[in-house]
Amino acid sequence: MTEGPPAYLADLVEMHREELAFLASLRRGALRSKEFDEVRLSRLEKRMEGHRDGLLVAGNDLPALLGDDLSGEADAAFAAAWTLLAAGRAAFAEKVFEALGAADEETAAGLGEALALGAA
Repeated sequence: MTEGPPAYLADLVEMHREELAFLASLRRGALRSKEFDEVRLSRLEKRMEGHRDGLLVAGNDLPALLGDDLSGEADAAFAAAWTLLAAGRAAFAEKVFEALGAADEETAAGLGEALALGAA
């Protein structure tokens, strides 16, 4: 018996992945901005949560979908790690910790932000 198609649309999941990394870069800038208040930051984080939740529909496929991002630039690493941690699975969290151990300085910054913001 063969497995059926995934229970999600790959193109839509990819859009969530890209948008979350983009919003992560906006969040990083917002944290340093004197013009960005708590209300605007909260709205931005709600948008990020929506895209993260859109990624979570990939279920068991998440590590394969996000694995390369864990060793990428800081915003992509943040988005991948934050999503994997939100899945609440020990094996996914272990992937984040493994990536942190092998990360360069820029990537480690993104992974560290995800660990600070998400549940580990």
